[in-house]
Amino acid sequence: MSKPAPTLYVTLKWPVYHASLCERGPPAVWLDLSSKPWHAASSSKQGGQA
Repeated sequence: MSKPAPTLYVTLKWPVYHASLCERGPPAVWLDLSSKPWHAASSSKQGGQA
């Protein structure tokens, strides 16, 4: 069995889409500055995460 084709979403009404985004307001992003920054353990090997 083959996989079904992925759904493709195309915005045809850009003025309506833009107006709806403007009504939502600015996106809210919350950052917790009290948490510790994450650092990977050092390795003597070069390259990606393997």
